[in-house]
Amino acid sequence: MNRVEERPRLGVIDAISAGFSIVSRNPWLIVLPVLLDVGLWLGPRLSIRGLLAPLLSTMAVTAAASPEYQSASEMSRRFLEQMADHLNLLSLLANGLLGFPSLISGQGPDVPVLVEGAGRAVDVESGAGALGLVVILILASLLIGGIYLMFIGQRVRDEVPAQNFWQRTGLIWARLTLLSFALFVAGILLTLPLGLLLALLSLVAPGAAAIGSSMVVVLAVWVVVWLSIALFFAVPAIILDEVGVGNAVWRSVNVVGRNFWPTIGLILLSFFLSLGFSVIWQRIGVTPLGLAVSIVGNAYIGSGLVAATLVFYGDRRRRWLESPLAQRKM
Repeated sequence: MNRVEERPRLGVIDAISAGFSIVSRNPWLIVLPVLLDVGLWLGPRLSIRGLLAPLLSTMAVTAAASPEYQSASEMSRRFLEQMADHLNLLSLLANGLLGFPSLISGQGPDVPVLVEGAGRAVDVESGAGALGLVVILILASLLIGGIYLMFIGQRVRDEVPAQNFWQRTGLIWARLTLLSFALFVAGILLTLPLGLLLALLSLVAPGAAAIGSSMVVVLAVWVVVWLSIALFFAVPAIILDEVGVGNAVWRSVNVVGRNFWPTIGLILLSFFLSLGFSVIWQRIGVTPLGLAVSIVGNAYIGSGLVAATLVFYGDRRRRWLESPLAQRKM
C-alpha cells in the first residue's frame, strides 16, 4: 500500500480544528499580534494629514473657482480628508499578505482612549520622508510576520526551535521580501498596460471609454482573484518547506490545482470566520476593557486560521510529493 493511503486526507474542518488546537496548546503564539495591536492602540499615530494639507487647500480653491466641478471635487476632497484622519502609517507593520492578525490597524483613531495622550498624531509632512517610512515599515512588517509564521510553522511541524534561529529568520525574511517585490512588480505590469489601453481608447473612441473601462476593471479583478488563489500557499511553502520563491510559487500552484475546491472552501470558511468575529470584536470593543479582550480574541482567531492554513498545506503537499507520479518526476 502506498504511504499516501496510510492516513486519511485532512479535510478543511479538520485543518481548522488542528490549527486552533495548536494555538490552544501554545498560547504564546499570539504574543506578537497582541503586542503589535497594543502598540498601535497606545502608541503615537503617523499621520499624512500634513502631507495632504496643500493638496486639500488647492482642491478647495479649484472647487470654488469651477462650480461645474464642485460636486466631484468636494467628494474627492472629503475622501482624502477621511483618509488623512484615519490612516496610520504604523499600521503597515501588520502585514496582510502574511495573514498577520491585527484588530487596531484597520480602525484608525476610532478606539477608546485608555491613557491621556495615547494615539496622538505625529504628522509626516515630507513626501520623501513618507515614502522612506513606508519602505522601512513594510520591510519591518515582513520581518515581524516572518518570525511570527516561523514560530507557528515550528509548532505545526512539532519541531524543537532550531539553534540557528536568526539565520533561518534572515533567510525567510529575504524570501518574503522577494515574494512581495515580485507581486508588486506583477501588479505594475498588470495595471500599466491596462491604463495605457484605457488612455488610447479614450482618444480613439471617447464614447466607448466608459464601457471599455468597466471591461478592463472586470478583467483586472478576474486576474487578481485567480492569481491570489493560485499563490495562496506560496507563503506557507516558504515557511514550512523553507524553499525559494520560485519553488514556493510552483508548489502553491500545484497544491491548489490538485485541491482546488478544498482550497476554495478553506479560503471562504476562513474569511467568514474572520468576518463574523470582527462583528463581535466591534460590538464589545467600545470600552478599554472590551477592546483589550477583543485584541486577545482576534489574535487567537487569526493565529488559529494561520495555523490551519499551514496544516492544510502541509498535508496536501505531502500527499502530492509522495504520490507515485510526483516521485517518478523527481
